[in-house]
Amino acid sequence: MKDQSEAEVLNDINGELINLYRVIKHHLDEFVKQFRWSLTSRQIYKWLQITPEETLTDIQRAARFCYLQKLAFGGKVSDQAFGTATTAPPRLNLLRLEEDLSQARLRLARLHNQIRPPNQLTTPRKCEPHLTAYRYKQPALITQ
Repeated sequence: MKDQSEAEVLNDINGELINLYRVIKHHLDEFVKQFRWSLTSRQIYKWLQITPEETLTDIQRAARFCYLQKLAFGGKVSDQAFGTATTAPPRLNLLRLEEDLSQARLRLARLHNQIRPPNQLTTPRKCEPHLTAYRYKQPALITQ
C-alpha cells in the first residue's frame, strides 16, 4: 500500500463501496460483530445476493457487500458467482477480518468520500508536484 498523503479523496461510482468505507471508518466494531458467527457458505452467499438492500441498515449493507465481494469469483461487482478453490482456503478469513480492517480504518480516517461518475471529471492538471487535481463539470441546468 502506498504511503498516505496529507489529504486524499476517494471517488467511486459504487455507493455500496462508499457505504462500506464509511461504516469501517465510523462503526468498525459493529461491522465486525456482523461476522461473529458467520460461515463461508454457498447458501448464505445466495441468500445475501437476493436480500434487498433497502431492508438492511448501513452496517448490515456494508457486511453484505464485504461478504459478497470477498467470496465472489474474480472479485466481480456485478453478475457475481460464489468462488471456490480446491487449493486454498476461502478468501474471507473471519479470524483476521478485524485485523485487516483496522489497517484500512486508519487509512480511511483522513479520507474524503464521494460518489461522482467518471464522465463528470475534466482533464487532470498538476497543481503541485505532489498533487493531481480533477475538477468536476457542473451539471447543465434544465429549463422549461
